[in-house]
Amino acid sequence: MQLLKEEYMHSPHLDSSIVIVQHAVDLLKIRTKIDAVGMVALEILKYALFTANYVLDHNSKEDIISSIKYDIYHYKDILVFFLSDVPITEFLEIIGNVNSPTGKSVRSTIRTILAEYVPEENNGPTVFTTLLAQVKEGTVSDKLFIINLLRDVFERYAEGAWITLFLKTAEIIANEEKEEVLQGLLQLLKDIVEKSQLRKKMKSICKEWSANPKLQKLVKKISSALK
Repeated sequence: MQLLKEEYMHSPHLDSSIVIVQHAVDLLKIRTKIDAVGMVALEILKYALFTANYVLDHNSKEDIISSIKYDIYHYKDILVFFLSDVPITEFLEIIGNVNSPTGKSVRSTIRTILAEYVPEENNGPTVFTTLLAQVKEGTVSDKLFIINLLRDVFERYAEGAWITLFLKTAEIIANEEKEEVLQGLLQLLKDIVEKSQLRKKMKSICKEWSANPKLQKLVKKISSALK
């Protein structure tokens, strides 16, 4: 594989280069982790895309995009390169475990793609809730990272579903006891309330909740965000 890499990089525009790049794609699509052979194949692919301006065919592009979630760290440059072609199902898997050891190693990439990704219509709130659900677990710093990430991008993914964002955030607040995390969530909720321009509607929801003894603690928690 190393010899193929050297051959390709020496003469990337020969007819044989197509076969070499396709071989690299074929090796990558069967791997869930990048091993030594996969690393060489990835180097060939990166050289093809970023230096030789090689254009993958549709099937090869799909194969590579579907492999990204298995090893985001090694694929991070390719993820950003192909971001506009990543379907929502793949994107949700990619951002679905931000606080895992692998996720932590690519936080800057996660932040970049969340700032740039354009979801298919009506899928923005799903991106928001996929991230928000991860606040349920992890250390305080892990949770705060997610919250701050959401504060940066929530407008991008709201798509007018402000009540959904409000309800989902309130649900997380109801079960959070760590004061530092709770304050971060309340600030996120306050941001949502302010940007939504639906403060009256949200206050009305809280008024309904206050009639339920089980929800009175939650109403008290979130009251500051509605002022």
